[in-house]
Amino acid sequence: MRPPSSSSSSTSSGAAGGGGRVSAFTMRAVARMSRARWFIFLRRVYQYQNGPRSDLGSNPFNSPGWLALELGVIVAQMVLTTAVVATSPSERPAWPLRLWVAAYNVGNVLSLPLLYWRHRHSSAAAAGRGDALSDDLEMRGAGDALRSSSFLMNKARAFLELFFAMWFVMGNVWVFDARLGSFHRAPRLYALCIGLLAWNAVVYSLPFLLFLLLCCFVPMVGYALGYNMNSASVGRGASDEQLAALPRWRFKEPDVPRDRDHDDQVRKSSDSGDARYVMATAELVAASGSAGADSSSTAAFMETYGKLKKELLEDHASEFTDESSLQWIDRMMDYNVPGGKCNRGLSVVDSYKILKGVDVLGHEDAFLACTLGWCVEWLQAYVLVHDDIMDNSQTRRGKPCWFRVPQVGLIAVNDGIILRSHISRILQRHFKGKPYYIDLIDLFNEAEFKMSLRKLLDLITTHEDEKDLRKCNVANHRCISQYKTAYYSCYLPVACALLVAGENLDNFSDVKNILFEIGIYYQIQDDYLDCFGDPEITGKIGTDIQEYKCSWLVVQALEHADENQRRILFENYGKSDPVCVAKVKDLYKELNLEEVFREYESESYNKLIVDIKAQPNKAVQNVLKSFLHKIYKRDK
Repeated sequence: MRPPSSSSSSTSSGAAGGGGRVSAFTMRAVARMSRARWFIFLRRVYQYQNGPRSDLGSNPFNSPGWLALELGVIVAQMVLTTAVVATSPSERPAWPLRLWVAAYNVGNVLSLPLLYWRHRHSSAAAAGRGDALSDDLEMRGAGDALRSSSFLMNKARAFLELFFAMWFVMGNVWVFDARLGSFHRAPRLYALCIGLLAWNAVVYSLPFLLFLLLCCFVPMVGYALGYNMNSASVGRGASDEQLAALPRWRFKEPDVPRDRDHDDQVRKSSDSGDARYVMATAELVAASGSAGADSSSTAAFMETYGKLKKELLEDHASEFTDESSLQWIDRMMDYNVPGGKCNRGLSVVDSYKILKGVDVLGHEDAFLACTLGWCVEWLQAYVLVHDDIMDNSQTRRGKPCWFRVPQVGLIAVNDGIILRSHISRILQRHFKGKPYYIDLIDLFNEAEFKMSLRKLLDLITTHEDEKDLRKCNVANHRCISQYKTAYYSCYLPVACALLVAGENLDNFSDVKNILFEIGIYYQIQDDYLDCFGDPEITGKIGTDIQEYKCSWLVVQALEHADENQRRILFENYGKSDPVCVAKVKDLYKELNLEEVFREYESESYNKLIVDIKAQPNKAVQNVLKSFLHKIYKRDK
């Protein structure tokens, strides 16, 4: 194209410059308006009245500036009404306007304590938010009192507003009654009442006017000019800089020592994204090998975990989540679900094999048994994630507890809920068409319910304000153990195997009782290892003494101790001071509780063997014996 001539070019540039100056002026005016304090305040008022409160901070009408303005208006009305009524004693209106003005003034007087309460309430709420950020638990009681007073004062405020609304209607009737036409008989009182009614009309119409301004006029102007009022920029939507400033998750694997063979195996698989899966598989195979388990079954068990995890990450219910959320869930599952010995999950598979009378299961049967085993492990992971938070534990399975991993914190609460929901998704996907599907749902729901009751009993027994060693008795310990361990660690795996084998659980009540006894024995082992076990072997640092747990050891100590030894227990048990913990452990050794435990272990084992042999079903006998032999004389 040929370039334009100089004359036409100058003309065009001049026109563009004039148009540019007009557009720039308009844009600056709109930008200044959108950044003005009065506009920001009005927009915040509208958002507070119509949007979600959680992200909007405090009520703008409780700000100091607005409260001062309200106080000024109320005082001005009181002074004005008092002055007019005092200077018009001779006026005789047809309607009782003095009564109306006096009642209006009473409403203003009652508004003053409400105004003061709003000021105190906003100050306390601001302090509460600061304390919440610093996790100050001492403010919770004050927060409850604040909510109680808020309820009462809001009721009083509603009644006062109702009075003003009714009095506004009554004032309109009395003042604007055209039939009497008595304005000349009380001009000052009528003028005062008309002014007050006009003021109230403006106040009542303010929300509508605010709606017109912020939802109609301002958006129309902003849209016409291409101006984004929310971001104070010409471009619509968020800018690239604003998007780049959003936080991103950066995951860091915990520093857990690995041997060279594990590291080589992980490096070989890292390119395919299966590093954590391979590492967990290697650990579980090694652990099962040391325990005498079938390594091929363990490998198949871990292979099933990989399939289930992939299904959960590809679940259509997770479509709303972004890539970072899925990465978080992936990492969270690998950290919490397969990291243990998986005794409960493998017990489902082993029990099902025994019930079927085979050494190797078919592909479909093996997959269903492994899937149910992993449901048990998922339930265990969910429980441990929440237990560690409530117990303020440090380590779990030789690693920091999940909530202590950097960037996790109390997100672990929601992670535990996700783990629990995974169980329902797995059961629905693979067992919905099975005749025992409802029984499985009931079984897992019952297990979760009993575990919740156990945790409640455990927590209230160790509550800081209600610590009483007299609660640490055989009956309470047995109840806690039955709910804490026996049901979901012993009965649940065997019950799952029985259901898959087509059995009716109602016919195995004796088996359930035996498994409960095995579970109580298992919990007593746990209590013993918490104090006398080697943390390098158990994978956790015992804290039962510090946490005032109703442990089997303290129950036995109370039964065997004399008065002086009981005094030592009462003075030192439940304290985090290492000196106090050492005194309790020394007392345990002085009472020879290690030998007491060995005697209990031998007696319990012999009794359980007798009860197991009394079962008429040989396959069930073998299941129970297999279960008992897995935990007998364990050291972790």
